[in-house]
Amino acid sequence: MFPFVIEMHEKLESTNTVATRRLRQGEDLSFHAILCRQQERGRGTKGRSWVSLDGNIFLSAVIPLVDEPNTEQLSLSAGLAVFRTVKWACSTNRNSNQNLNFFMKWPNDVLINEEKVSGVLIEIVKTFAVVGVGLNIVSAPPLATFLKKYADGVSFWPIVYVLLLELATISTGQNLRTDDM
Repeated sequence: MFPFVIEMHEKLESTNTVATRRLRQGEDLSFHAILCRQQERGRGTKGRSWVSLDGNIFLSAVIPLVDEPNTEQLSLSAGLAVFRTVKWACSTNRNSNQNLNFFMKWPNDVLINEEKVSGVLIEIVKTFAVVGVGLNIVSAPPLATFLKKYADGVSFWPIVYVLLLELATISTGQNLRTDDM
């Protein structure tokens, strides 16, 4: 059974802002994924803005925490979930004759050939981790990259599905495997 309830919105200020606000108001969003096509004020770490270009993935997955969160482990686990999703997308839809190198920049940025393709923002609210993911699929700001550059046939919903399955493993503690790196 698929673990997440998906909420798709046309436009939001920020998926993390919406999720954290609703959690603070007492709503139980366990295993909810909030997505939107357009973010007006996407956020990154350290107060940076996230450029939200049309056609890319902007989602926040709300994951219930069983124990006191280890933020470094949580951040690395989320980054590995995105890393595996990016590698999957490129391996299943690969353009020919391209040499791809996948990297993680501590603690959770994912890079292809040294260009950022994704970022993760994690916020803890009560007993929940709000894992915000921005993943460039069809376009990217300067100095970043996007998946369609490296993979034919990449599409929004299959990537969302695989990403959410990978993020669901965070709550079970199974995410810190390194066999895919």
